[in-house]
Amino acid sequence: MTLNKMMRKTGNFLLTIGALLTFATAVIASVGSVLDKESKAFVDAAVPAIVSGWDVGELQKRASDEFNNSVDNADLQRYFAILRKMGTLREYRGSTGEAQIAISFLNGVEITALYAASADCDEGAVDLQLSLIKQKGRWLILGIRITPRELADDNNTI
Repeated sequence: MTLNKMMRKTGNFLLTIGALLTFATAVIASVGSVLDKESKAFVDAAVPAIVSGWDVGELQKRASDEFNNSVDNADLQRYFAILRKMGTLREYRGSTGEAQIAISFLNGVEITALYAASADCDEGAVDLQLSLIKQKGRWLILGIRITPRELADDNNTI
């Protein structure tokens, strides 16, 4: 094989790899945008449902098995009893965050998301941080931290 043919084959190979990488990047960006919209819609529906009446059941029905199995129900009930003193939801201020796709040999493809949200209640504002996981096509809460702004220095983590 001549040097010219070898260079041409190498160039064609590199162009093919470049085209495949470009295509893969476009697909991932498109999927990522869809996941961001889905996860944001989940958070924007879940937070008002949980905060409006400080209902543990509203959290638990949106939570992953990992969350429900790792949290002591009595502790959760006590913490929500404290949060009920914040009063009812006056205004949900929305959320910011994004979804992530992780690929590993151990877990395969794992889709997660991290969000921050805030809400105003009768007796003050609360900030929330939520970690989500997508399992079997459904977004679920993997972890949640709810902090009344008046207690922002306190570590109230569920």
